[in-house]
Amino acid sequence: MASTKDYRDYILEQLSLVPNVTCWPIMGEFLLYADGVLFGGIYDDRLLVKITPGNGEFEMSEKEMNTPLGF
Repeated sequence: MASTKDYRDYILEQLSLVPNVTCWPIMGEFLLYADGVLFGGIYDDRLLVKITPGNGEFEMSEKEMNTPLGF
């Protein structure tokens, strides 16, 4: 199932405080970049974050992972 543009817009709105976020469509889904670095994507209307050595130190609890974004 492809992601909807409404969900993409919702996620981009939630990420609006993060500087230089860009979104690129690819095969019905969306890749997310910050300052040109891939950090995640929107797949089947779900936000997935790519874990890297640089961001792996920010572990989240199970409760935090299941809490809607709210800045």
